[in-house]
Amino acid sequence: MNKIKVVDKMLLKMAVRNLCRHKKRTILTLTVMVFGIFLSIFMLGLLKGMEMDMVELYINTDIGKYKVYGEKFYDDKEDNEQVEFLMDEENINKNLEGENYSSRLVFLGTLISTKAEFPVKMIGVNKEEENNVFEREKRILDGNFLNNEKEIVIGYKIANMLDLKVGDTVTIMGKTVTKGINADDIKIGGIIETKNLLIDSGTIFMNLKFAKEFLGTEKVNDVVIMSKLNSKKIEKLEKNADVITWQEEMKDLIEMMQFKTRANLIICFVILIMSGVGIANAMLMSVYESKKEIGILMASGMERKNILSLFLYEGTIMGVLGSGIGLILGSGVVIYVQKHGIPMPYDMDEVGIEMAFPEVMRAYFNIETTLLIFLFGVVIALVATFYPAYKATKFNPIEALRD
Repeated sequence: MNKIKVVDKMLLKMAVRNLCRHKKRTILTLTVMVFGIFLSIFMLGLLKGMEMDMVELYINTDIGKYKVYGEKFYDDKEDNEQVEFLMDEENINKNLEGENYSSRLVFLGTLISTKAEFPVKMIGVNKEEENNVFEREKRILDGNFLNNEKEIVIGYKIANMLDLKVGDTVTIMGKTVTKGINADDIKIGGIIETKNLLIDSGTIFMNLKFAKEFLGTEKVNDVVIMSKLNSKKIEKLEKNADVITWQEEMKDLIEMMQFKTRANLIICFVILIMSGVGIANAMLMSVYESKKEIGILMASGMERKNILSLFLYEGTIMGVLGSGIGLILGSGVVIYVQKHGIPMPYDMDEVGIEMAFPEVMRAYFNIETTLLIFLFGVVIALVATFYPAYKATKFNPIEALRD
């Protein structure tokens, strides 16, 4: 047993010496592996952080924990007109008594100013309910949130594009529930910034009572719920409506983020494979450069399995060292970005991204994922070393000494 330990210790020292003997080659090989591990940890952390921030932003500005739509609307949401799928507000209030929710009337229309006509999503809301769910008042940049019945609140991007300000009068136009066209002049009572691009650049809020009069209905077609509902309440609501969880509502976004994560994993995997090829190449060069030494060791009685171990030690050291440095750098950057974030220096709509996007990009550090990437790097290095190490065991000691 002691003899085995002495041999292993000697082989380990020889492996370290071989790596130090070719410093430039070792550093270059390690750099590729460090970069691959760092990029894997950083990109996965950043994508996960973005997904979590975007989910939180949508929940806290637009969809809540649950969305309730008129029955059958969600079956073909993209093609259905929401204004055609109405719900009895009294029934909603009865089933959601004691919950934090906002009953709304949502329809598409046009905002007309002296400068242009602009398509918008119009949302009629009860001021108190909407503030309880989304705290809209806190997001007002100028004016107020629907203090007067015949006023609207517009997103700040709409205000900037159309050069509008609080107190200006605009015309709103939309299709009524009987499919007629209605239009009315109305004052701008407030300008809001929710940090949700879809709202800030394409949504206006109005008093629910006015919205009902404008469309010619006493019903609603959109309910946002921030409370956690029990199964009984969900069952009652589903008798006459579609109840959609935030997971279902954001299914496409989550799938898109997961696709990006998978694509990033493939890129990182390719980089790590490249680093493995680099390690294999470096080890093969080391084997042939050490051919005479290998012959001496074999002639001195060293077993072939020990020769194999010698070069596997080299590969393992490179794998642990490269993966370890990459882990430290990647984890450090991810933890920093998780804590401080990366401010977005531009408007996302100006670069063609039409979705709710957080104003500060944050990462998410997951210890399990990080350790798995580290282990994967070590395994890649070990696998890449095996062929050169095996090649070394096949040398003929006499021929090796002659060379």
